[in-house]
Amino acid sequence: MAAALQPVPNARRVGVISHQASVRQSQDEVTDLGTPQTRKRLQTDNCLLMLHKDQITQEQYDGTCLIRMAYLLITKGMDARVATYGETFGAGKDDYESVYAVMVQEHYLDWIDAMAERAAANARAKRGGNRWKTWLPMAVIVDGITCADIADQRGMKTQTVAEYLRDALDLFNDVRFGRIKRDRKMAA
Repeated sequence: MAAALQPVPNARRVGVISHQASVRQSQDEVTDLGTPQTRKRLQTDNCLLMLHKDQITQEQYDGTCLIRMAYLLITKGMDARVATYGETFGAGKDDYESVYAVMVQEHYLDWIDAMAERAAANARAKRGGNRWKTWLPMAVIVDGITCADIADQRGMKTQTVAEYLRDALDLFNDVRFGRIKRDRKMAA
């Protein structure tokens, strides 16, 4: 019974508890971390890290998930397809969209319009700046670029980039929850 669970030598380093002595990992084994592309795909979501560090609220994080989903739904049909006789290879079929998918896309498009209106108002007032430009939140939310990287690239402060992101997410939630009413122009 005592041999059922035995700690592996250097268990803290290896992180394993063995059932049998023959299952022990050698210290010479190297863990495969994958290719750089795989490691990049497996990195933790920047917005999730910001949520855990209390830099954004849960409502703002939910907004990032909806923005990402709407972006993916809109760009899903833009993949290249290869047609052959009798079959189609590539990006899939033309599926119907659920009511929820349409609603998410409408919130996204209304948010983009609200951001554009605020950016135009800033330009008219000659305030300039990047506060209401969509590239900043999209770079963080969709492309996964960190606020620190954007700050380094653009010569901004990291806190300023995070503040602009929070403002954009608050605006998205205002549009989503109907706190800002948008005019609906229906096609004829």
